[in-house]
Amino acid sequence: MLYEIKGVNQDSLEYKKRWFFDHEIDLLIWLNADNEIVGFQLCYDKLNNPHALTWFKDTNTTALILVRIKSVAVEVHPYSSPMVN
Repeated sequence: MLYEIKGVNQDSLEYKKRWFFDHEIDLLIWLNADNEIVGFQLCYDKLNNPHALTWFKDTNTTALILVRIKSVAVEVHPYSSPMVN
């Protein structure tokens, strides 16, 4: 079950960030002024082989970014699919 972290640091004046977590995954979502989701990040397999799936709505493009986290280094692999709108 996911629990919400209250009092999350808001680094953007344009979007509100909400953070949900459990022992296996984290889910961060960004909302605009109309409370529409404009982005999310799903961090999974946090204890064994952490990865993150990130999506942000953009005026021209929609893309998913797969990130594999290795100690300090981070590998970013852009991923696009015709099914992503």
